[in-house]
Amino acid sequence: MMKRGTTLMELVVYIAILTMTIVFVAFSIVQLSQTYGKARSEQRVAEAADTALERIVRELRLACSVTTFSGTSITLDTFADFSSATACPGGTSRTIAYASNKITIAGADLTAPDVTVTAFDFDQLSGTVSNGIRVTMTVESGRGKYYVTRSYSALAILRGSY
Repeated sequence: MMKRGTTLMELVVYIAILTMTIVFVAFSIVQLSQTYGKARSEQRVAEAADTALERIVRELRLACSVTTFSGTSITLDTFADFSSATACPGGTSRTIAYASNKITIAGADLTAPDVTVTAFDFDQLSGTVSNGIRVTMTVESGRGKYYVTRSYSALAILRGSY
């Protein structure tokens, strides 16, 4: 007659298989968590840069002239909106500036609080017919394993120059 139950060897095999399964699942959860954190940092950087560059380029395209210019600050004479006449009769003045790792337009903060702008620069480009401004910026977010830094650039032609 056979005895019912499991042998010690069967029990050791079951425990080994269970341990390997638990380790695999735990490792997978840790990897997914790290991937999610890195993706969130990437998303923050991309959203902040896209938003900032889109707004800056819009302001530059509304400009008919540059009043003051430096590498990190620019003051523009702008049209009131895109439907304005081709002349810039006493339009509004806008200042785009970079200071303390933040970008501001007319004093309003343009960057999100969870990202840092580590580099920002304007380059004035002049041609025979048109004038443009190239904007370059480096944005970072996250810490440790989740740290992300990316560089972005955009070019805008001043509306009054073509």
